Amino acid sequence: MAATWVAPDGAQRVGIVAVMGATTVGSDVPIWVDDSGNQASPPFTPADAVAAGVADSFGTWAAILVPLTGSCWLAHVVLNRLRFARWKQEWERFGRNSSYS
Repeated sequence: MAATWVAPDGAQRVGIVAVMGATTVGSDVPIWVDDSGNQASPPFTPADAVAAGVADSFGTWAAILVPLTGSCWLAHVVLNRLRFARWKQEWERFGRNSSYS
């Protein structure tokens, strides 16, 4: 809906404002404006701030844990392959030097 409002510097502004369906022409509708008098999004509520903080915390933990977990898994795979290769060498050497064969 087209609306007019007064900016902080006293200038009159005109723009489109989102309103509820039952709002009539000429009604006062609260809007948020920035320092220049342009429409702005409303500030975070305390619940929004908490939700953003929790989401950021989980994102940070994920950004740290995923690479660390992947590195540990990769090290595990590589070290197991090396260990199995050494065991294979030992068994082959045992078979050649054994008096049981």
